[in-house]
Amino acid sequence: GGKALVAVREEVTALGSECRAWRGDLRDGTGLRTHLVELLQSSPIDVLVNNAALAPTLKTLEQLTSEDFIQTFSLNLFTPYLLMKAVVPDMKMRGSGVIVNVGSLAGRRAIRSGGGRSASGHPKSLPCI
Repeated sequence: GGKALVAVREEVTALGSECRAWRGDLRDGTGLRTHLVELLQSSPIDVLVNNAALAPTLKTLEQLTSEDFIQTFSLNLFTPYLLMKAVVPDMKMRGSGVIVNVGSLAGRRAIRSGGGRSASGHPKSLPCI
């Protein structure tokens, strides 16, 4: 949550590095793009950590709605793609940068009530540079 994000930012800052952390609804593509443009104009992004995930109420495949499935895949796979697409050109131009894509064990070992979470939890190994 927000407290953990603040704690990480404070720890990184205490080590002498600049750290900007943003908490928001990553499903809001317009807000996400607006924030990224502002951030990239103010300073380069050296490290991007894709750790957001959506795990709707555990449902079996029969219970899972198309909307549940689409929202889960959108946040768990499409949002990291958008973030990487936004930062990779600058990282390549500078010749440095790190992207960490955090997956889930749910993607390696499906559970009966995991639905879209199991299907979208692990395939975050997207080549980008």
